[in-house]
Amino acid sequence: MTKISASITNPKSIKAANEIFTNFVNIDELQAIASKRISKYFNTESAVITASAAGGLTESVASMMTGN
Repeated sequence: MTKISASITNPKSIKAANEIFTNFVNIDELQAIASKRISKYFNTESAVITASAAGGLTESVASMMTGN
């Protein structure tokens, strides 16, 4: 997010979002599946999706502080 708002959204992302907006999703299941795919793609031990950069930084710092 910047002073001029968020980024311009890619049309493929808009299409995907519009398809899912008509359904209910179990967030815990979505997080688990997405985390597995992301960690496999980047060849990492784990991954987490956050709603913002600040959320990602918070998760990163908490992970480092707890040794996880």
